[in-house]
Amino acid sequence: METSEVTSWEILCSDGHPIFGNTHRSQTEIVGGLICSHGFKGYKDYGFLPMLCKVAAERGLVALRFNFSHSGMTNRIDSFEHSDLFEKDRWSRQVNDLRDVVSCEFDNDGLEGQPYVMFGHSRGGVTSTLAAGRIWGEHFYNRFWPGTYGYRGCAALITAAAPDYACNLDDMAKHQLRTEGRLLSPSGRTGQDLYVGRDWLDEIERDPELYDPVLAAAHVKCPTLIIHGSGDTTVPVECAHNLHRAATPNSRLEIIEGASHTFDCPNPLPLDTPWDAVPAATRKLIDLTVSFAVEQCEKAREVSGGE
Repeated sequence: METSEVTSWEILCSDGHPIFGNTHRSQTEIVGGLICSHGFKGYKDYGFLPMLCKVAAERGLVALRFNFSHSGMTNRIDSFEHSDLFEKDRWSRQVNDLRDVVSCEFDNDGLEGQPYVMFGHSRGGVTSTLAAGRIWGEHFYNRFWPGTYGYRGCAALITAAAPDYACNLDDMAKHQLRTEGRLLSPSGRTGQDLYVGRDWLDEIERDPELYDPVLAAAHVKCPTLIIHGSGDTTVPVECAHNLHRAATPNSRLEIIEGASHTFDCPNPLPLDTPWDAVPAATRKLIDLTVSFAVEQCEKAREVSGGE
């Protein structure tokens, strides 16, 4: 396979906190872009994300992966270096971060006007769906969020192991969060005590329709690919079916038999790992994602006259 070039970058989000990212780009003819969002307690270097971006670049996509500004993660992958920010994260912050990445990194990298595809794993899939809903459903979302959301080059949406809900807390956990102001959510990877802040729950409960991924999926008019593993014990596979039904007729559903929430991918998965040494479910996820993204970017370019 052709080797892609990886560059690092840092921008400031609308709240003034840094968003750390990497861009994968090869010398092949560019057909569009792939913007990758990580999941809850995830980060840009997690699991299959670097390999996904590498393969995407080799197929002509400029692929971006980034840390959400309030993920707590930097370029150091051994710890949540800014765990205090994790507690302040909210859906609206993540949607704004995704918008900032598109406008600051993708559009300003000589790619303005090029079609791109949004990809999100797990919670990142919800963020990408909410963002796509704002792009394609402005007539609905303007009553919540005045003003255009722009970035019209979104050619498609891809979710992987995404929930169909914004909040999965039971009543007892919600009560504890309201009462104590934060809820412990430790990291099994680093051993750190992380907390979900009350602002996250308050935002959802103020405008539940605004943060409903199923409702957002129903407003997405671009082609949508929903991928899930039948062996996912973190997010039920029924979530994929619910999102697919909401997004129909623009949606395609792919269930990978037996695949886990991370599509059986180890963390980390080094970029120099031979392709045949990558787990089969991970390869399937990457193949589905890249092929769909390339196909939809090429179609978008045809519609726009190839510009």
